Amino acid sequence: MATVRSGERDDDSNLKNLIVMTEEGILKEIPWSTKNILAERFYQKLVAESGWFEGVIQHMATVGSFYETLIRSTLKEYLPSNHKIGTGFVFDSQTEKHGRQLDILIYDDTNIGVLYKSDEFVVVYPGSVVAVSEIKKTLTNRNIKKVIENSVLNNLGSAMDGTYGLQRMHIFGFNCNTSIESVFNGVCNSIKAVFKKYASPENIDIISAISLPQIYFLNLDYYIESTIKPNSAITYDIEVILHKVDRFQSTGHYLDAMLIEDQSKTTPYERRYLSQKVRRIPEERKELKLYLPLFSKYPIIDIFESFKMSRQYFEQINKRNSDNALSVYIPISNTLKQYTNIDKLLDNDNVFIEYRSEKGETEKYLIRACDIL
Repeated sequence: MATVRSGERDDDSNLKNLIVMTEEGILKEIPWSTKNILAERFYQKLVAESGWFEGVIQHMATVGSFYETLIRSTLKEYLPSNHKIGTGFVFDSQTEKHGRQLDILIYDDTNIGVLYKSDEFVVVYPGSVVAVSEIKKTLTNRNIKKVIENSVLNNLGSAMDGTYGLQRMHIFGFNCNTSIESVFNGVCNSIKAVFKKYASPENIDIISAISLPQIYFLNLDYYIESTIKPNSAITYDIEVILHKVDRFQSTGHYLDAMLIEDQSKTTPYERRYLSQKVRRIPEERKELKLYLPLFSKYPIIDIFESFKMSRQYFEQINKRNSDNALSVYIPISNTLKQYTNIDKLLDNDNVFIEYRSEKGETEKYLIRACDIL
């Protein structure tokens, strides 16, 4: 959370740059504008197009698919050229499984080809995913719950913030006739219902992919964020946060989340006019005590490529255990780069190795790395 200290104003009384203090007590200057012209343009187009269409076409099935098409075509105007947009599935080749069809699927096939493509319909690998979204004409607690149930434990790739295995499911609604308090509580209850078996710290059924719901509204000046918070070295709670925002800003935050622009390519004081980076104190926040054992899963080949002598290391371990190592699991908040060598990685209580039993390809089991050295 950043605290506003001072700002420089332009002739129109809009702050040019804002001086903020970070949680670490460091002063930081950031670009600031209350105009947010891209968010306003996005908002106005969605309102105008959807209002006109509904006044002409009354067929409900057609109206439903229209909203998805409208969002896809509008987002396409803003996307960086290396990002493509469609609808389809994310196929996890490790499990050979996929979830439900996604309304909005933004992907980058620059380095990884797609599994299937026909016009806007695609099937992509998790590594290609940039952002995913579900679109609802009218948001209700019931359809939000259904999206959460169908997506939260699917492997939908990783969000572009460096946390391997953590994705965000962006749910956008054109209308919401339910009170914001009811929606907020409904999101919390839906998450708790999916993870009810993790209400106790004794459960160590590892989760290697999670997609956290984020809710945005066209007709309400709020958005709902969910994020993970560590409560031990290997387990996490989920915090759900209700943000009150200015006009257009719920759509602005949605647009910002879906674009995923490369910030290293912009100058430090360049404005993007999408959303306001300094937010108000949240209207409400609720921490869900869940003890989720969240781990990033790395195939053994990634370990061989990241650490010298690791191949010989695992060959010796495999001989002692008579089984073959498949993958290595590390806490989701860590990265392989944090471990300076293979000894540091494996001599750790919080690192697990997945083995395949020689008795059959389908028989797999986990062992703490430090227990087999």
